[in-house]
Order: sequence, then structure tokens, then C-alpha cells
Amino acid sequence: MSGKIIQKSILGLSLLFLFGCQQTESPKGADFVIFNRQKSVAFSFYGDKLKEIGEATELKDDRVPRWDYVKETDEAVYGKTTETSHPGSPLIYRYDKTKHSFKTIDDGDAYAMGFDGEFLYRTDVFTDKVVFYKHDELLKEVLKKEFSAETALTLTNGILPIGDKLYVLIGSVDKDSGQHENRLWILDKNLNKLEDIAIDYTDQDRGGFLRMVNVGHKLYIVEPSRGLRDDGEPGPGNTIVTYDIESRELGQIKVDTPYPHDIFYDEERNLLVIYHYTLYVKDAKWTFVNLDDNSQRTISLAEGFDQDASFTQHNGDYYFLFKNKLVKYNYDNDKKTEYDLKQYGIENASVLVFEK
Repeated sequence: MSGKIIQKSILGLSLLFLFGCQQTESPKGADFVIFNRQKSVAFSFYGDKLKEIGEATELKDDRVPRWDYVKETDEAVYGKTTETSHPGSPLIYRYDKTKHSFKTIDDGDAYAMGFDGEFLYRTDVFTDKVVFYKHDELLKEVLKKEFSAETALTLTNGILPIGDKLYVLIGSVDKDSGQHENRLWILDKNLNKLEDIAIDYTDQDRGGFLRMVNVGHKLYIVEPSRGLRDDGEPGPGNTIVTYDIESRELGQIKVDTPYPHDIFYDEERNLLVIYHYTLYVKDAKWTFVNLDDNSQRTISLAEGFDQDASFTQHNGDYYFLFKNKLVKYNYDNDKKTEYDLKQYGIENASVLVFEK
């Protein structure tokens, strides 16, 4: 009997209902939209202030876009919704940046997602199998393939299309021994598995690898935790694992701030942008690693714990969207500009999308 694995953010493991195409007329003069519960609100910049343009989209369902698991392209944003009153079954969505249309499908989870410029790839995870999907850019299913996972719980923590292959980050737990492994599956784009590679660099208190980005011929993979603390909680990890897809060599980058959780890449500056898990790290810390000289800079963006923010890059600036505020950060000048969204009635922001 196959059991569904519901994706939660768990350190070390990352343990057709249809909205339809919902849209309103494109707001004139808008620079970006912010999703706030069922509505997206359009804004423009007015100097160092924001100007509200008006409502862009209203969703008819009580499931709304999640702040994480977002893939952005030139034309659209792909992601998955919350589960709220429909536990166990988020919706997969596509938001068109120009038309402000929001299309969804109800066909399993998006445990991991990747987009290669033409097709969207995603996975659904069960207790005894992993299901891969290939969709066209409008979410029409093109291909589906299952992989048995009878002996180990197999979690897909990331998909990166690189060239004519898919690189899939795997965390597996043997059902008998409880032994945990981090692996890399290499698939072709017809979803045939070509290789299964072990990428653990140590056997001692190793953690689960959670997210990854591709820079040149290297993968940069976060290890958020290692071992256990005295209180039984996951111990702090501080490693970015590197894997050279040409030489097959493993390496490491140590980050000063613990619990790295998500990772992004700024091609213009050759920087890694790293989010630290705010359940264990105070004051919404983000780290920038310069791959040219290995220097690091860490900034704090909010006070306290559980201060999660979605991350967006646009025109050389970084944007961090919290539930009720937006922080714009210029790395070159080390300058932060904060916008209070509560004055616009925004208390549960989740995703920020810039105009095409």
C-alpha cells in the first residue's frame, strides 16, 4: 500500500481541482505584485516609497501560494499552494507575469521542481515510490514515470536541469537500518535514470542535504544540520557541499552562520545567497558568499525567530518579502530599505513577482 509523503521543512531530510485561469486587467504602471492570501496587489516604486496601484488577481480557493518552492522564468512563476483545508494535496500553479493569470492543477505534490526553459519537472513522494512528472510551460502533462522505493524512504530535495540531463538531489533512509544517505540521481529528460551517485563526504554525524544551485560545472548544496543537540533538536550544520559534475570531486565551503537552509545564485556578482533556518537562527540572517574570493557577509533583516522571507532578485537588487514588510537590499552599497506593508492591509504576504 502506498502512503503519501507530505512535504514539510524538516532539517536533515526535508522530511484536477482547478482554480482555473483567474485574472483581472493588468494594472497600469505596476512594477510588481505581492500575493496576500487570496489576492495579489500591484505596486510601483515612487522614489524610496511604494505606490499601491490596485488589485491584480483574486483567487477563488482558500489555498494560496507558498512563500517557498518557487521557480521563476522570464514569462511566469511556478510554485505550489498551501494545503489549509485540503490537507495532503497542495495545488501546482503557474502565474503569468503579463496577464496576471493564475492557473492551477490538482495532480499531486511538487516535492521538488525544476524548469529548463521549455518544460517543468516535478516530483511526488510516497512511502514506497517516487513519481516524476514532465509538464509543458502551461502545466499540461507530457510524461510521468515512477521509481520504486521499497527498501528506503526516498526524498527528492531538488531538481536542476543542466544541459540535456536532470540532476536530482536525493535523501534516503533505509527502512530497516535507519541509515541515511545523500545521493545524486542523474536522469535524461525523458525521465530515464542514468546514474545514482553517493555524494556524502563523511560518515560521522552527517546531515541531510536540502537544496542546491548550479554554477558552471559545480553544484553547491546546503547541509543544514549535523548530529543532535543536547535537547534532541538537530545540531547546527555550517557546510556548503560542492560537487563537480565533470570531475566528480566533492568539496566544502564553511559558512560562519549555522543552519543554512535555502540557497540561490547571483550570476552578476558571482555570489551565493543563503537563507538560514529561522527556527534555530535569530533575526532573519542571510549570508552572501563571494565565489571569487570566498569572502562572506551576513545581514539581519528582522528581530526574533520564525522570520521567514521569500527571496527575489531584480535589476541588481535583492528583495526579501516577509509577512507584513518588504526589505530591499543593495549588496554593493550594503544598504537596506524597508517598506511597511501593513499600511496597505498586507499581513500575510507570500510571493513577490516583478513585471516581465
